Amino acid sequence: MHGDADAIRRLARTMGEQGTTLRDEAGRLLARAETVTWEGLAADAMRQRVREQVTGLHWAAVLADEAADALGRHARAVEERGDLVGDLLGLVS
Repeated sequence: MHGDADAIRRLARTMGEQGTTLRDEAGRLLARAETVTWEGLAADAMRQRVREQVTGLHWAAVLADEAADALGRHARAVEERGDLVGDLLGLVS
């Protein structure tokens, strides 16, 4: 296992921020759809479609959060392995 733990952490933060952005956008989209004064079958269909899209955005946010968590774990593992290699090199020098 190798890599730049700081770069991996930055990517983890970016993924976490994307999850937040997706949730925020889903909330704005749903609020706009629900407050439109348009009525009728087409309006109901639009609102249903928006709710489906919002569900997808929330799912994408969950996946972004999971990716951020996994990247955070990976960064810690990379750092721990790097420390171990450093310790081992110290023993042989």
